[in-house]
Amino acid sequence: MNGAADFARDLRLEVSECLDVNPDSVRFFNAIDTPLDKFHGVDAWIEVIDKKGRSIRITLDATQRTSKTQEDCRADLLIDHVPDLTLGKSFEREYLIAVERYASKIIELIKEKGYLSGSLTSPHAIPPPRRRSSSAARADL
Repeated sequence: MNGAADFARDLRLEVSECLDVNPDSVRFFNAIDTPLDKFHGVDAWIEVIDKKGRSIRITLDATQRTSKTQEDCRADLLIDHVPDLTLGKSFEREYLIAVERYASKIIELIKEKGYLSGSLTSPHAIPPPRRRSSSAARADL
């Protein structure tokens, strides 16, 4: 059992359930020990894809430092306390509460970024990258 991977999966599924969307439209990306982590303080992000292919991203900073606060964080959401399920069943209830708490914070952030509840459509949604035609790409050379 991998605690971080389990949390990522459970958080992704809880967000999709709260938004009432297909779980495949909610993705979790790990950025620990990458330049995104080292230079920008983002350990992971959750991405929600709407029916038109647009996405919204909520960045996450996971820490075990008890002194770190959301104000110290450059990511959208600080994940600062998740009980470790590998320590035994006695932590399961606290773990599930933490998953629900962080999922609800992600939903709040999604709404703050302009998404409408249920429809997941917004003028603030990030469109997918456009593919340029090969002739347009050659013209730039």
